[in-house]
Amino acid sequence: MATNQEKPPKSKKNFPKLAHHKTGQWYIRVPQVGCLYLGKNEKAASTEYERLKLVYEETGEYPKKKRGRRVSASLSGCRTDLPAKSPFTIRRRDSGDYYRVWVPTLKKTIDYGNVKEGHDRALEEYHRDLPSFLKGIDPHGIKKPQSSEFSVGLLCDEYMKHQNRNLEKGKLVERSVEDNQRAVDRVRDFFGDDREIESILPNDYRDFLDNFDDGSRSPTTLGNIVRDTKSIFNYGGKNILRKAIFYGDDFVKPDGRQVARYAQDHPEKSTHKFYEREEILAILEVAPVNWKAAILLGINAAIGNSDLSNIKFEDVNLDGEFLRGLRQKNFRDRGAWLWPETREALREHLEWRKKRTNVKLEAEDYVFVTKYGNRMSKDSAVSSGFTKAVESHSTVECKKGRSFYALRHTFNTVGRDSIDIEAVKHVMGHLDHKDTGAKFYTHGISDKRLQRLGHYVREWLFQKGESPFDFGELCPWTHAA
Repeated sequence: MATNQEKPPKSKKNFPKLAHHKTGQWYIRVPQVGCLYLGKNEKAASTEYERLKLVYEETGEYPKKKRGRRVSASLSGCRTDLPAKSPFTIRRRDSGDYYRVWVPTLKKTIDYGNVKEGHDRALEEYHRDLPSFLKGIDPHGIKKPQSSEFSVGLLCDEYMKHQNRNLEKGKLVERSVEDNQRAVDRVRDFFGDDREIESILPNDYRDFLDNFDDGSRSPTTLGNIVRDTKSIFNYGGKNILRKAIFYGDDFVKPDGRQVARYAQDHPEKSTHKFYEREEILAILEVAPVNWKAAILLGINAAIGNSDLSNIKFEDVNLDGEFLRGLRQKNFRDRGAWLWPETREALREHLEWRKKRTNVKLEAEDYVFVTKYGNRMSKDSAVSSGFTKAVESHSTVECKKGRSFYALRHTFNTVGRDSIDIEAVKHVMGHLDHKDTGAKFYTHGISDKRLQRLGHYVREWLFQKGESPFDFGELCPWTHAA
């Protein structure tokens, strides 16, 4: 008869055998758990298998699957060294690891380059495409033809050939061609060289303008971008497609209300281009010999950056007291009466100029040169040289955007108070094309009017009361008033 004794312990079942799956991984089939994969490396899988088997013999418990974030087979074994707030995941391919991002509006994943190329580069391209994603547009999905008879690249090349021919014929100056080249580069960068001209729709022109309307540019600048871009495509419409280009209602220059509203919201954009008389005097006190003459020419004769770089010795007649010549930007005849202070500063500058031994051959005919002996052929050379030589050493506040060219703004602002607007336009080198009388029937300005205007601005600056003209209430700071 059986006694009531303790039941013998149940014998342990045999531990599952290590098997090889058709996917290339090693695995064991655990009861009530399923397949537990140990990787594709046979040696590492065997080591892990022996460890799990030893744990089972000691505890009698089968291993369990680790619970965690599910990783798809395409992402298994990928790198995970991404920045904390990166929008990307990493996808492994045979050719390497790639950044990728899920775009909800497109309901698909887009790759952003090889991991080896760097996270910053992929992030820059992603932010560039983000506005298109928000509109449901896939910029990577636009199929561009390999070659096109009427492509943007062809248009840009032909347009620049046309501009260079105008430069050779004397219809344009180098600065205008440089501006046209920047406009062409903007079109190339946005549309691409292979894009067909006829495939560009009004919405594409609108997106082109929105790409630059990021809040950092004024309505005037945006208007210039629209003007320059239309010039390029209008040339293509007339000379390549031989049909009109339709831009739509959104690709237009900002109107006067937008410009006025921007000026009210950003008063610093316009006021910073005007120098007070005390500021100009403070700058003249610290100006070196070569820059003192340039500053006086700026406020006396409305000389701008390009004008300064184009002044030749033949243009300066100190004995005749006048500066005459053509304005290179528009080939407009201009002239100005030179103050005694300006003539004296020019004489000192020419003496300093003669002592320069490093003047290059191309700069020998020009009055103003850089410290390296080169011609001041770029606006940036004048602007940066003025700031380094003058504003940085004076008590004048170096406001953003205000440099040598602001002297020209100051002359125009003060000179218009003299009532003789036509004389101001002559000194500035401006021409109002809407004024038929000024365009066709006015042949120059008398020297006396130029002298009167020059004395008016000089009295505003120095307040010496030496003018032979009685300005009356127009010039209350003179002794003659």
